[in-house]
Amino acid sequence: MIGQDDSPYYLNGAFDEYIEYLLHSGRINISHHLNQPFTVKQLFEALRKDSLLQQESMAVLLMKDLNRYLPQDAGKGKLLLGLDLSPSLKSSFGEMTSDDFRGTTSIGYSYKNLIAYSAYTADTEYLNDTLLFGSVGKLLNQNFARTSTSYLRYDSDHFRLFYGRLDRNFGLLNTTSLIMSDNPFSYDHFSFQWFNKVFKYSFSAARLDDKFAFDSRDSIPEPAWHRRFYTFHRLDLSLSDNLKMALTETILYGGESQQVVPAFFNPMNIFFLSKASDRKGLEEGNANALGSLEVYYKRKKLAFFAQFLVDDMDFTKALRKEFPDRIGFLSRVILTDLVSKSQMKFGYEIVSNWTYNSFYTYGNYTFNGSSLGFPVNGFEGLIISYDYYGIDKFLLSADIGINRRRNQNLEVPFTGVKSEFPIGTAQKQAEAKFKIRYLPKVNLSIEMNLGYERIRNYLNKTGNSTNFLNASLTATYIGLLNQILK
Repeated sequence: MIGQDDSPYYLNGAFDEYIEYLLHSGRINISHHLNQPFTVKQLFEALRKDSLLQQESMAVLLMKDLNRYLPQDAGKGKLLLGLDLSPSLKSSFGEMTSDDFRGTTSIGYSYKNLIAYSAYTADTEYLNDTLLFGSVGKLLNQNFARTSTSYLRYDSDHFRLFYGRLDRNFGLLNTTSLIMSDNPFSYDHFSFQWFNKVFKYSFSAARLDDKFAFDSRDSIPEPAWHRRFYTFHRLDLSLSDNLKMALTETILYGGESQQVVPAFFNPMNIFFLSKASDRKGLEEGNANALGSLEVYYKRKKLAFFAQFLVDDMDFTKALRKEFPDRIGFLSRVILTDLVSKSQMKFGYEIVSNWTYNSFYTYGNYTFNGSSLGFPVNGFEGLIISYDYYGIDKFLLSADIGINRRRNQNLEVPFTGVKSEFPIGTAQKQAEAKFKIRYLPKVNLSIEMNLGYERIRNYLNKTGNSTNFLNASLTATYIGLLNQILK
């Protein structure tokens, strides 16, 4: 493991696929890479160990970008002033549908063991989100901006303490986790991590959004405002460079007068056992617990990843017999360097009809209406993707996939009724996508996306079939103003 780390989290998505390729091919090693995001120093130290990488254009660009965030003098602090700009043009069937813009300003300062960082993002696509941004703000303007990342973090050699908001993903890099992902908007939480080369223990706790909700089991359900709390803990095991495992448990609980439950805030308690056997207060029995198991194995040019998610209701045979399953399964098979500097992935995903839903809607596994894990339930899909890095400063990527999904709503209560999968009329989709990304400079990327979608039973309406031909062009500039001011 690296020593004390005062670097920020690395959030430049332009290199995400390349970092993933380096991990799966064994070119770099990060002991607990099923735990993201990575810090700048984590990535920089991993890249620096392979001298041959310093001769490859993409790796050189990545190292230059990482180096911009690192203090040049270990005894001095580092001031970070950032301005990121990303305009894009999008069309469907050859007609211009939108010209979007995203911009982020950020400020950060790191010194020895401590870093403070904050980023404010304005994005015209936020206006399409009716759950969080579909309202008028206090200044009587439409909301399309928010503090996207903001945290204070303390690091020692084997311990990290964090408070703030940050997009996290626990699972395979660039794959949406079933248990905790970056699918919802970032939310404020307290966390700590304790780690060495073999294990990494993570704990976090948050007060989520209040919800106007009800318990469907009541004889006359009466909606009311409910407080909601969320606790997460996880053990990552790095049994070797090629074998990783992880166990995760989460619990989401709430009530009209709910306070923090000490048993669910105790990092070393097993939440399911606490829920099942500890003495209950007024409302603390209404708690939605989920667990997951992950395995990652790599051998030569082949890597395999699987994640299995289970709701606490599926832990006993009697409940499994009475109620429908609430589980999820996700897998990837990755082949690297069949053609030099490339990777191919084969993926399968399935999430049960009622995974993430609860009898009491304030227990639904969401933040502001978006799933804390996989984006949807009642879903099954197959995907094949191919990434190629053999042309200097270019990423070429192609994806094909098929999926089917129910007309789902993560805000409704779990019915407890067994039914076919997926429920009702399934929307069935086949798609093909192609992407070219060009990185002429360390802080500039230009990306073109082309895609074709064929959808049957569109919006889950029988016989409603349609096709979409989509195209987009996006330029992204990631600037550090302190570099300009020197």
